[in-house]
Amino acid sequence: MLWLLCLDWWVCLWMERGKEMAVSGSSSTSSALSSAFASISGIVSGVQTDEIIQKMIEVQSRPINNLQSQQALLTAKLTAWQDANTRLLAIKTAALALLNPFTFQSRKAVSSNSDLVAAQATAGASVGSYTFRVISLASAHQMASQAFSDTNATSVGTGTITIQVGSGPATVVSITDANNTLAGVRDAINQANAGVQAIIINEGPANNPSYRLMLVSNTTGTAGAITVNANLSGGAGLTLSTVQAATDAVLQFGEGSGALTVTKSSNTISDVIPGVTLTLKKADPNTPVTVDVRGDTEAPKSAVKTFVDAVNSFNKFVKEQFRYDPETNETGTLFGDYALAGIQSDLMSRLSDVVVGASKEAMALSQIGITLSATGELVVNDAMLEDALSNNSEAVAKLLGVVGTTTDDGVTFLSAGSAKASSVGYAVNITQVATRARVTAGAAMGDTLSVDETLFVNGSEIKLKAGMTREQVVAAINAMSGTTGVTASLTDANGEGSGNYLTLTTTRYGSAASVSVVSNVAASGGGTGFGVVTVTQLNPAGETGNGTGAPGQDVQGTINGEPATGSGQVLTGNSSNPNTAGLSVLVTSTTAGEHGVVRITRGIADAVDRLLAFVINEKSGPVQTAQESLNTQIEDVKRNIEEMQKRVDANVEALRKKFIDMEAALGKLQSQSAYLSAQIAAWNNAKK
Repeated sequence: MLWLLCLDWWVCLWMERGKEMAVSGSSSTSSALSSAFASISGIVSGVQTDEIIQKMIEVQSRPINNLQSQQALLTAKLTAWQDANTRLLAIKTAALALLNPFTFQSRKAVSSNSDLVAAQATAGASVGSYTFRVISLASAHQMASQAFSDTNATSVGTGTITIQVGSGPATVVSITDANNTLAGVRDAINQANAGVQAIIINEGPANNPSYRLMLVSNTTGTAGAITVNANLSGGAGLTLSTVQAATDAVLQFGEGSGALTVTKSSNTISDVIPGVTLTLKKADPNTPVTVDVRGDTEAPKSAVKTFVDAVNSFNKFVKEQFRYDPETNETGTLFGDYALAGIQSDLMSRLSDVVVGASKEAMALSQIGITLSATGELVVNDAMLEDALSNNSEAVAKLLGVVGTTTDDGVTFLSAGSAKASSVGYAVNITQVATRARVTAGAAMGDTLSVDETLFVNGSEIKLKAGMTREQVVAAINAMSGTTGVTASLTDANGEGSGNYLTLTTTRYGSAASVSVVSNVAASGGGTGFGVVTVTQLNPAGETGNGTGAPGQDVQGTINGEPATGSGQVLTGNSSNPNTAGLSVLVTSTTAGEHGVVRITRGIADAVDRLLAFVINEKSGPVQTAQESLNTQIEDVKRNIEEMQKRVDANVEALRKKFIDMEAALGKLQSQSAYLSAQIAAWNNAKK
């Protein structure tokens, strides 16, 4: 401890000086002594001890300053890696957008005459040009009553009004003395939810009104035609006649004897051109309308440019990190970092790859207008990219994303999972096709229901009216299929073919699908034949003991000879498979056996996504590893700084104490010197 030896030397030196001062008669007071303990300012010794201590602190703090500089550099590197992580995450997010199949399936539909027809396309719509004529529009049936001079006074009588829309169930509206005016009838019909809207119109002048009750079908087309039976007595009665007939929309494709006529009940048609919704506005049999369905390039072009911008942002960041100025010797924060250099190298390698299995028109980024400039920046040729997306979006999708194709119409590619790319394809073999669960009533239905009946199908209530035909019962049940998950049909007793037995079948395929039904009418009571005992696909016998049923089955089979698991109609390669892990296909075929192959193409965006999934992995990726290492180093430096600061503080405290002791000793010597001087002076005076 050289500095302590120096301190001892200074203390001894100044103590000697104190002795000299004592001999020479220097004086001090006890107050000066106590102030020396409060502030080491050399009051007794005259030495600027605070300055000496400050200088010694500065000397001892130099290693701390070096550590603080090291800590600042490490923190800057950590911040830089966090920035790198953010930019890499942006690339991965942009890559995922390119992996979304809908990105390249965007479509737009353009009508040649928007006054007649508007068109809108959804993703995946069939590209092409479709020409047709609008022969007629669909219209809702409208009926009006005879004229009334008032709405709240004249009685129409009492009884019932039965309303039926199309082949749906009939609704009976009761008319009593409480609601037997025109306004009362209107309100009663609207409250009955009979499938029509009742309104009152005034066709006369203000001083001589003429009111009519009008019924407007809620359903356009002939399927929404209204049938009304007003069984009223004791009043003016109610007679309704058609003021606008129910008509269907009619489209004509082609000309002459070979023309195809399409009839629809609505003016909004979405099941004629796949993926395209037509909205008919006006009929004009003499004017052909052409709807062009083409690829919408805006969405995929935007996704591609976002991806390119993200890559360029990262490359610009790396360039800044590896910056070196030979004149000043200044470098970027992560200059020479091999991990960052490796990440950039791997990324650019993926971007320059040729994709195996892609279309020959687009096997590399350069073929769709994306090239690497001399400065290391990706550049997009807008014209080439637009042309590629407009004329061959499927090829671009193969180049960038993950695309699967099948050779069998009964098998549809769903997702690749972790399956390896294969241009040869993976064979699909089906050993069991998927089926749906069903139950069939234990008793046959008559031509019509003889009683009102309520069915509870999968917990949902379906009300059936006496007099409904078998077909109307089927229609009423099917109208609720969106809620029940069940459709109805007429079969033989074992649920096959056609017949007079009501069969309920789940809309879903597979073992998870279920159906349950129970009625409030006995099986022999003139109803649907299900009876008052709940039946399910597993327990179908029911009240009669003759009901039949079957559970749904999942598809079973293999892909590439590797085991696969079925769920409904979806067959997925097991996660442990070496080649087809996670590969999913939809099997709609109704026959077992070999069903062609499914080919997988993994494009550039997929390669980048998989690379970055490793690189920025939060547990073991190199970016995380770099950040963890820096955090550890920062904590180590911080701990060293704290420990060193503690030693400096302890040394300073010891130094202060030595100076205080020195000042105290000098003060005591000065007191003794003053006393002796006074005694000597008194002695000398006494001798005189």
